[in-house]
Amino acid sequence: MTYALFAVQLVGCHCSSIQPIFLGTILHFSIQEIGFLVSASFAFQAIFSFIASWMCKWLNAHNYVGVDHVRMGSNFLYCSGTSLCILGLYYAGCQREMSTVFSVAAMSFLGLSFSGCMIAHLDMSPNFAGTLMGFTYTIGSLSTFIYPVLVGIITDEKQTFEEWN
Repeated sequence: MTYALFAVQLVGCHCSSIQPIFLGTILHFSIQEIGFLVSASFAFQAIFSFIASWMCKWLNAHNYVGVDHVRMGSNFLYCSGTSLCILGLYYAGCQREMSTVFSVAAMSFLGLSFSGCMIAHLDMSPNFAGTLMGFTYTIGSLSTFIYPVLVGIITDEKQTFEEWN
């Protein structure tokens, strides 16, 4: 569970702090366009989260699948969707439209993690869910300050497309 939260935090950090830098320096988006894209990404993430949680509740209520399969399905869709979008983002190269679509879609798929690994604490131990979340989020949040430092070290010399890839 800690690894899953580490990955969720890493992707969230990438999409909300590293990706806007890439869009601004390499693709030459204005600060207003970047702000709109990041805001739209969070709006779509909330929409995906609501839809996924409603579908998971519906599948559980009608006894189509168990809670464990719903969580695994949500995690699978989150991981595969986000991974494919981030890969597509870098294969899009300097195409602004495709980069925009993949960037927003990657953050949108992050919303599926809320009905997957983010809620697993309540399934494991309802009485100690807050304590478990505190421990796992602390470890998972390490990626949010390690990852930008690594990206800064890698792209320190020149802000070129090759360094960003």
